[in-house]
Amino acid sequence: MYKKYFFEILGFFVIEDTVLHTTQGLITRMTVDDFWSMAVQQILAVLRHNCMLCSNVYHLLKIKRLVVWFCHALNSYGFHVDKLFEVLLEIQEHYNELLMKTWGETFSAIFESDDFTPLTVCTEEQYQGIVEIFPYNDITLSMARFPKSFPFSSFVLQIYQQVKVFIDMCKSYTDRLNLSQTEIGERVRKTVNLMLTKTMSSCLTKFIKNRRLSEQQVHLVLLLLTCIQLMPAACS
Repeated sequence: MYKKYFFEILGFFVIEDTVLHTTQGLITRMTVDDFWSMAVQQILAVLRHNCMLCSNVYHLLKIKRLVVWFCHALNSYGFHVDKLFEVLLEIQEHYNELLMKTWGETFSAIFESDDFTPLTVCTEEQYQGIVEIFPYNDITLSMARFPKSFPFSSFVLQIYQQVKVFIDMCKSYTDRLNLSQTEIGERVRKTVNLMLTKTMSSCLTKFIKNRRLSEQQVHLVLLLLTCIQLMPAACS
């Protein structure tokens, strides 16, 4: 639906621009600009309304990418698209809310499905495979003989990987929005910090209340949080 909508608008203005530059007297620059001004107001209203109703973060990201493509295409013909980029930045707040909701559900599912069985490896390849995913550094464990067990279960790896995906999703929305690297970094760090302090905290609180954790299990959760707290620095 969105592709058809934007393709038709793009096609109309490409034709108008072509007629303007290849004929004389059929249409004026002022007329084309007036058409574009009216179209922009309609597009802004459509985006604000429909994007705010969107409940799927992946669909919203696709719409954003489509609008960016649309803007770059029309900008190449000399049409001003600044207001369209501005509305995409407005919509990012809703996008971030959907991110929090989606990843909150993901975190909760991971916590609930874990059995807290320590990860055991029998070969160096298996050991390196885990430390490449999760930056756990323990000299005693690295020197121990196989088979050997990490002091955490699979949920630590899963949560850590999901936080990385979350960061990538934050970066994906800010891509090609005419933002500086500093602005992108600030927006991503703000969203990630909010996720850690609100979404992750809420999931952990509910999880701890619903299940009685042993001292070792609490240690695993704290270990995970310590490593995750370092991740926003990677946003820069």
